[in-house]
Amino acid sequence: MNQPTMNIHGHNEVAAIFSRYASNVKLKTITAVHPKVSEHMAMATNFVTLGELWSSHVEMEEEDEAIFSRIKVLIENHLPDGWRDWKVIDWKKEDLFGKKIDHKVLNKIRFALPTLELVKAFYPEATSVGEKTYRNIKLRLLDWNLCRALIMSPRQVACQLRGSMAQAELFNKAVEPLKHTMRSRELTSEV
Repeated sequence: MNQPTMNIHGHNEVAAIFSRYASNVKLKTITAVHPKVSEHMAMATNFVTLGELWSSHVEMEEEDEAIFSRIKVLIENHLPDGWRDWKVIDWKKEDLFGKKIDHKVLNKIRFALPTLELVKAFYPEATSVGEKTYRNIKLRLLDWNLCRALIMSPRQVACQLRGSMAQAELFNKAVEPLKHTMRSRELTSEV
């Protein structure tokens, strides 16, 4: 029986590069992250720009709308020129992480926005943030496709969102000036 080949953007070369990368990090294939990955990436029909995600209307409660508006201000203020044209695969949260997000993966997630300002978007008056609160902030951010599109770590997730390792590396290079503002929960505990 023939193994199906993963085809990203119609380029088997990119799939080969990604497979080599995956084997270097002790993953047999990218499907080790989630079984639907190669199927979804082969279709690659859900590529959208960050600008399209920005403009799309998402049903949410009034409190969430206020938070989301503050996050949009952060995006406008911190991402480099041209960010609205960046393309990503619009993954559903469950397709990207499964029904339940592994806590080890959740701990490694970093968004391409200043962490302290993200906390302030949720809790403007906060002076500190606990581990559970920080985890809940991340989980809420993962509910919104625009925020999922800003994941830069872990690498496997960033590659899935951008369709290839090369595109993920370009994204990370573009947001590199922000890296010093992206912190772990421990460094964020004092807001």
